Amino acid sequence: MNQAIAQLPDLIISDVLMPEMDGYMLCQTLKADSHTNHIPLILLTAKSSVESRLEGLAVGADDYLTKPFLLPELQLRIRNLLERQKLFGDLIRKSFINIEQEELQLALVDPFLAKVYSCIDDKLDDSGYGVEELAHDIGMSRYTLHRKTKMLTTMQPNELIRNYRLKCSLSFLRKGYTVAETAVLVGFESPSYFTKCFRNHYSLTPKQFLLKQPAIENKY
Repeated sequence: MNQAIAQLPDLIISDVLMPEMDGYMLCQTLKADSHTNHIPLILLTAKSSVESRLEGLAVGADDYLTKPFLLPELQLRIRNLLERQKLFGDLIRKSFINIEQEELQLALVDPFLAKVYSCIDDKLDDSGYGVEELAHDIGMSRYTLHRKTKMLTTMQPNELIRNYRLKCSLSFLRKGYTVAETAVLVGFESPSYFTKCFRNHYSLTPKQFLLKQPAIENKY
């Protein structure tokens, strides 16, 4: 348990029968901890009954494999879990890049990411709000925040913060705020830096984005 929190592995494989803490309790504990609940976990057991499998799934196991098993089967299950997690991360990243989609799809967001977004929202116009401040507000070390954010979104925390600011800028621009006003509202130190980041992220400048809008809403 302590090793899982300290190292934050990409995946955990645990036997159900262990001397101090059985696999069910380990799984339940890891899935209840915000530091580790994103880590895929496979339970291995000699118990083949339906009740045992249901118990494993009930405590949050991502997969359940009975002994004896073939090594290729375990390898495939590991690959499938890691690929599924990567797919989730790719969907999160694409939701930030899609310029037509103003709001992030909260259906794709787990409670941890929802909290991250909320923390950034609260300090959206604070250009000094960065990884250190976010880690403090989330209640994690920088290392844990980095590992978890990278696994869930394929982005590093500083990249996630910047991309979230850029996503929020779309709404302000559509409401008629100027590029300079928007830069301040979403926490960029200068309009020029905001424009540079916007262009790198969306492949067009904020002014070019405005020209593509059918009509500008009244910001007041």
